[in-house]
Amino acid sequence: MTIDQQRQNLELRERLEICRRFGSILPAGVVFDEWLEGPDGAGFRLFRESHHTDDDIKRAKDRLRRDRDVVRIEVVVVK
Repeated sequence: MTIDQQRQNLELRERLEICRRFGSILPAGVVFDEWLEGPDGAGFRLFRESHHTDDDIKRAKDRLRRDRDVVRIEVVVVK
């Protein structure tokens, strides 16, 4: 892993912990971050940790789409 990749992963872990402390947690413990994307809704980042399955991520996406005005969802893998 390069220095840049290590730095990026550290930043993701720090953001994940901030979101976790604020209670931004979906089914199966998937932590998320959100921001205003525009007048149509919000953007979301799901933090996929090593214990999450594909089904966990799918359920988290489904919950967001059902409960929120979603413009974009991205998934980042936290190592």
